[in-house]
Amino acid sequence: MANVRAPEIGGSGGWTGTTEPLSMAALRGKIVLLHFFTSSCINCVRVFDELRDLERQFPLELVVIGIHSPKFTAEADHNFVVDSVMRMQVAHPVLDDPELQTWNAYGVRAWPTLVLVDPNGYVVGSVTGEGAAPVLVEHVQNMIQEHAATGALDRRPLGLLVPPRRPTSSLSFPGKVAVSIERSEIAIADTGHDRVIVVGPGGVVTQVFDRLAAPQGVRFDGRWLVVCDTGADRVIRIDLESGVRSILADNIASPWDVIVDADSSYVVAEAARHRLWKIDVATGTVSVLAGTGEENLVDGPLDRALLAQPSALALLPSGIAFLDAESSALRTVGTDGRVRTLIGEGLFTWGHDDGDRAKATMQHPTGLACTTDGEAMFIADTYNNCLRRFSAGVVETLPIEGLRHPGGLDALPDGNLVVADTGNHRVLLVDVGSSTVVELPIEVPVAAGGVDAPSAAEPAAVPQSHQIFETVGTSARDTPARVAAAISANAGALLAIDIGVDLGTDLRIPEGGAATRVEISASPVTLLGPGPRAWTLSAARGRVQVRVGGVGEGHLIVEVTAGLEDRATSMLVKRRESMLVPITVRPA
Repeated sequence: MANVRAPEIGGSGGWTGTTEPLSMAALRGKIVLLHFFTSSCINCVRVFDELRDLERQFPLELVVIGIHSPKFTAEADHNFVVDSVMRMQVAHPVLDDPELQTWNAYGVRAWPTLVLVDPNGYVVGSVTGEGAAPVLVEHVQNMIQEHAATGALDRRPLGLLVPPRRPTSSLSFPGKVAVSIERSEIAIADTGHDRVIVVGPGGVVTQVFDRLAAPQGVRFDGRWLVVCDTGADRVIRIDLESGVRSILADNIASPWDVIVDADSSYVVAEAARHRLWKIDVATGTVSVLAGTGEENLVDGPLDRALLAQPSALALLPSGIAFLDAESSALRTVGTDGRVRTLIGEGLFTWGHDDGDRAKATMQHPTGLACTTDGEAMFIADTYNNCLRRFSAGVVETLPIEGLRHPGGLDALPDGNLVVADTGNHRVLLVDVGSSTVVELPIEVPVAAGGVDAPSAAEPAAVPQSHQIFETVGTSARDTPARVAAAISANAGALLAIDIGVDLGTDLRIPEGGAATRVEISASPVTLLGPGPRAWTLSAARGRVQVRVGGVGEGHLIVEVTAGLEDRATSMLVKRRESMLVPITVRPA
């Protein structure tokens, strides 16, 4: 696509994240990266994490625009897109293109696809899938150098961005739930708040486990709580008595659900690599149970079957049931070592039809539970906003209204259900027989999780010495860049910048120190003079010195990465934040 003028962008759904519609013509002078995505695609979601680093590194030169190009029918609704942007905390503009107008104009064929456009409005190239960030960084750096030299690069702030909103309720997009009959408790993956909470009868909060990354699957196992720490690509286990955490498996791409198998091992649904994993805690071995990594709907032996974003698991009297969200399929792993499909036809077949297995259809289901006798399975049919029951080979829709993108469920001892009504930010108790619904009242004290506590205000700058404080919150996700107090300095001056990390009561510097990494860059680069640009601090606070460059206006980009230790669990907790510091350099 080199030397091709970038087509204009547009879509009937409108925009989010910007105060006014954008156009390629108006963005001339900026490097533009178009991200063609759909909310259901886990690989698209993972690309957003990669793009955050790009946005921090090139805040004034690069404009990232999401182009929501729906696959499923439900995704064509603009309110759905708005919810998705909020759930994923997307910090750049998103164009809602339900008719795939821009998708077709750029000849896109797969999710996710990234298209890079230079400041003169020409397509530089495109790439499909995850893992392209290093290549993109190299290309953007080269383009900045090339087009700054010609005067084509526009470094003025865009000035149209609207920060993503967060729900104000106690729960934020709760993903999965799990019931402990033994403990009379319910675990809730409070995904949008990066934590798991445990509640007793009546919704009374008994425990809060924060410092997670968009957790999904949760499951009780005696004194243990097993958690899919989805955003961190790992599965952990928490001792409910001591609070001590241990990592059971890492490098599992977006683990979405977990169950305790009949042999006391754990089975994990790896959504982003389309596999099921088995964790044998007794031996410490972690191995692939089913799937090859290729995405499709193909039955057969475990090592040859193809899965499509497995997102829910349930234990059957003989074997395991799971849901493939991208193929809208209900499938099983039998004791004979084979995968079989009960409902579902393929990656592009979905609907909302009741009836026998030949007729029934679903739309991106992500929640599954089985009654103790194995006679019935209940399904959170997420994009159809409903609950389904599969029994005796027949699917029926439960007459329950008002659900919005239910994401997880579990069965109570009496056969009724606990449901994570994800899009409504609540957890429900559902009486299956009468179809009555009761919301579980949950109020999480700020002191328990701290997620809603306000961060400290930025201290005022002092002449030639500037304080920039990183406040360590409870979110394991990187936060978008924020603006600190402006700096005014003479050309060639030596600035002293104080970095502080607020440890609070729960964190500490690990033994051996070297806990805080500081990197400073500038846009434009001429605002910094010769000298060091990166430092490692062995304490919670420290001072770095950086030489100011030539006369001009722009921003310093200060990146602080803190490697801290949780006092209770001794686990490493990483925090990273970028700050844009306006700077004016005067003649000496």
